[in-house]
Amino acid sequence: IYSRDFVSQDQNVIHPLEPLSVDEIQAASAAVRLLMNVAAEDDPNFEKLRFVAVSLKEPSKSKLAPFLNGQKSESFDASALPSRQAEVVTLSPVTGLASEFVVDLSSSTVIDSKT
Repeated sequence: IYSRDFVSQDQNVIHPLEPLSVDEIQAASAAVRLLMNVAAEDDPNFEKLRFVAVSLKEPSKSKLAPFLNGQKSESFDASALPSRQAEVVTLSPVTGLASEFVVDLSSSTVIDSKT
């Protein structure tokens, strides 16, 4: 399904299955740190949170289909793009608990979490 041959007139359009950029990884990590009240490396709580993985949460096939159909036509509509989301897995060295978060990258907010 994924093709690096995707070309859009709008250079700001990212293929929905493109891996996360450095900026997106930083935004997702910052959203989780904000939720967990871990501000920065000099924060005493910094040692209480380890990032195990930050990756693209692939959109469902139903959300991806309008984009793929539009990509094949002459008139590509960028509004057909599903929102990009990141899956973040963290580990607390203090408790040993793993947590999973879903971050909406357009708003840099955590939209789902579970421990």
